[in-house]
Amino acid sequence: MASSNQDRIAFRRELVSYFWITTLAVFAANFGVDNLKQIIDVQGIFPLMSFSVPFIFFVTLIRFSVGNILHLRELELKNSPAYVWVLDFGVIFLESIILMLLGAYSYGSNFRFFELFLLLSFVDVIWIALMEIKREKRPNLPWSWLILNVISAAILSYFVFCTLYFKLAYFNDSRVICGLLIWFTLCAIIDLFIDHYKLWRANKK
Repeated sequence: MASSNQDRIAFRRELVSYFWITTLAVFAANFGVDNLKQIIDVQGIFPLMSFSVPFIFFVTLIRFSVGNILHLRELELKNSPAYVWVLDFGVIFLESIILMLLGAYSYGSNFRFFELFLLLSFVDVIWIALMEIKREKRPNLPWSWLILNVISAAILSYFVFCTLYFKLAYFNDSRVICGLLIWFTLCAIIDLFIDHYKLWRANKK
């Protein structure tokens, strides 16, 4: 009977979390596609540098959406306490809202985009640190993900700080944008290689 009740709770959690995370991800992607259309309408498809920020957005959207959904699934498999699930779902919901804003700002305001990206990185780093709460009821901590986001937050903090206080137009510099494009693409590749959620390789027994 207890197992049946836990299954029902897990099923309801899936309905709530997957619906909202997927819906918000779709809206975020739609904002990104609208901005791609504006770029093509205004500049055509050949100024490839104009696609850098939208590309960073879509890579980040995929990383976070897939990682967050699979994290919630791991919580359900571990029958985590209600307050753990509520905390994690709340943080993921917040991250999904930020991702929607990233999609909206993926064209027209590079500074706002990366300022929001910095906020997203900070939220995620703090959240992973809080995962030490009820450690035995949580999935394994994604240390590689944490390290990548700490580095990302440090890089973005530098550029945002210099933009705000020294009025340096880093986010209008094609070399800086190209460097950020390379870094966040590497983050996606590293995630794929490490395969924290075992999408490509089976769990070792």
